[in-house]
Amino acid sequence: MGMKISLKNISLFSLFILLTFTLALGSAYATTITVGSYPWELAFDSHKNEVFVANDASASVSVISAATLTVITSIKVGTDPTGVAFDSHKNEVFVTNSISNTVSVISDATNKIITNIPCGASPCGPGPAGVAFDSHKNEVFVANTVGTVSVISDATNTVTATITVGSGPAGVAFDSHKNEVFVTNYGSGTGDTVSVISDATNTVTATIKVGTGPWGVAFDPHINRVYVANTFSDTVSVISDATNKVITTIKVGAGPRGVATNATSAPTGPASSSLFYAIFVANQGSETVSVIAESSNSVVGAYTGIDSPQGLAVATTTRELYVTNSYSNSPDSDTVTVIPL
Repeated sequence: MGMKISLKNISLFSLFILLTFTLALGSAYATTITVGSYPWELAFDSHKNEVFVANDASASVSVISAATLTVITSIKVGTDPTGVAFDSHKNEVFVTNSISNTVSVISDATNKIITNIPCGASPCGPGPAGVAFDSHKNEVFVANTVGTVSVISDATNTVTATITVGSGPAGVAFDSHKNEVFVTNYGSGTGDTVSVISDATNTVTATIKVGTGPWGVAFDPHINRVYVANTFSDTVSVISDATNKVITTIKVGAGPRGVATNATSAPTGPASSSLFYAIFVANQGSETVSVIAESSNSVVGAYTGIDSPQGLAVATTTRELYVTNSYSNSPDSDTVTVIPL
C-alpha cells in the first residue's frame, strides 16, 4: 500500500521538514504484514529487534522480526489481549488480557509464557488494558478499566500496589525524566483527565484536564513532554512534565487513538534528521497517521490510506514506524503497516 503525505496550513519551517521527509521516503512503499484478528497495541523489543502485537480477537500475540518484516511466531495468551509493553530489564513482554483478567508474561528468548498474573479482583484488575514498563524501579504499571492502576514487580511477577485513578483508565506511559507514570482516564464522570503517579510513593500527585476521550499517551524524552490523544476532540494535548500543565493543543485527524514518539536517540543523517524528533498519532476515524514536529508542535504531514489505525510503535534500530490496522473489512485489516522513517 502506498503512503501519501498531505499538506495543509503549514509554516515555512514545517514545510522544510516535510519536504525533507518526502525526499527521504522517495518512491518507497510501506510493507504490510498479516497478523491475528483485530490487532490492537504493539511494542518494540529492543533486545531482539522484534515487535510484539496483541491480537484482540485471536487471543494471541504475533511476533514480527524487524530485520525480515515477517511473523516468526504466534503466541496464545488470554482472552481479549489489548495492551503490550517490553520490559528492558528482564527482556520480557507483558500483555494485558482484558476479558480473562490476566497479564501474560512472555520471555523474548523462548517466545513462551513464563506466567499469567491473575487480575480478576483487587488488588489487580479487573479489566486490565494499557500497560507500561517503569525502567527506574523495574515495575510494570497496568491500567484497569475499573478505575485503578496495578503495580507489578518484574522480580516476582506479583502485584505490589494498587492506585486509584480516574474513570476508565486506558493508556499508560512512563516519564523517565521525573520517574512518573501518566495514565489517561477515558471514561465519563471523572474522565477526560490524565493522572500523574509518582513511582516513589505510588500515589497520584496531579490530575490534568485534557480533551474529550483521552486514550493513547506517550512520553518524549528529548524535550520531556507528554502527548495525549483525545479521541472525541480530534486533538492531541501536549503536557509539560515540569509543570503538569497542558502547554498546547494540536488538531489532528478524526478519532485519534495511539501515540508514539521517535526521540530516543540522536539523528544519524541529514536526510532523516528533520523528522527524527517527531510524534506520530493514529487517527482511526480518518484512517491517517498525523506527523507532529516536536520543535513546533504542529502537524507537518499525514500518512493516508491506512485502514483503521489503532496502535503505534517505533523500531529504533531499523527506524521504522509500525501501525496496527483494526476494525475494517478491507484487504488491509488484521495487518500491521511498516513505514520507513
